[in-house]
Amino acid sequence: MFGFGRKPDHSGELLEFLVDAWEMKPRVAGAFIAAYGKGASTRLDEGTKRAEAQFAALSEAERLQLFAAGDEPRKFAVIAEAYNAFLTDIRKGKHAGTDVELAVWAILWNDSALLEQIDAGLANFIVESQPTKYPDIDLLAFS
Repeated sequence: MFGFGRKPDHSGELLEFLVDAWEMKPRVAGAFIAAYGKGASTRLDEGTKRAEAQFAALSEAERLQLFAAGDEPRKFAVIAEAYNAFLTDIRKGKHAGTDVELAVWAILWNDSALLEQIDAGLANFIVESQPTKYPDIDLLAFS
């Protein structure tokens, strides 16, 4: 009734990030957000709250250094959700041959260096399998 416990929806912000910052095709980005936007939105919200709490404890010099590094919380939320989607759905055949599957592969492939920090084995699998699974991933997923 009063909205208590409702999580904010960042789906529009995440879609904009994928389309504008990563230059992902709107059709492909939209398919990912339609399937996994709620989870990515929750991850972004939780990550932002955690970052704000940590940020408050930093000195001014450390804050400036953090801004200069340019960490992007939306990137982390999208990659974390794509990682989870791959492990729970994509590898089991859910969304096979759809734009959702393409989007998950494209997100993980696009920043395989960050994925490697999370799961080196999966990052290696994505990089090695991408040429046969999606040889034209740049043309299919990105503008």
